[in-house]
Amino acid sequence: MNTATRLVVFLLALASIVDAGAWLAAHHYQPTIDNLNVLLTTCKTEKRQQDAAI
Repeated sequence: MNTATRLVVFLLALASIVDAGAWLAAHHYQPTIDNLNVLLTTCKTEKRQQDAAI
């Protein structure tokens, strides 16, 4: 393999690792994000704006 081909293979491998990490992080934190959205919606509907401020 020449240098350009090695560089492309390396960049593709790196991109797939970063993408897998982002996917795992999104699935790990999604329940927390969903809970926050529910709480913020509840505060908004009950007009508790100070509690809804982050």
